[in-house]
Amino acid sequence: MGSRFFAFLTVLVMLVAGMVPSVAAGQGDTGTIVGTVVDLASSLPVAGANVTLDHADSPVASTTTDASGSYHLDGIAPGPYAVVLQAAHYD
Repeated sequence: MGSRFFAFLTVLVMLVAGMVPSVAAGQGDTGTIVGTVVDLASSLPVAGANVTLDHADSPVASTTTDASGSYHLDGIAPGPYAVVLQAAHYD
């Protein structure tokens, strides 16, 4: 893996900070994970990156970043997850 890939570790901080539990009745204990994927070297957003949330090595949810590098995943139950990122020109 190239060192630029580790720029995506910024997402991990946003993952923890973005976990917002739902307080609405009947929705259970789920939350939303939000984040922004940026290139650490240039601070520019990475658009079109595939963001996959894995639990126990199985994908739980996935999305693609928008033009500003932002993403959100709704309906996520509390627990340990790994964020897997894939983007063109990053390995």
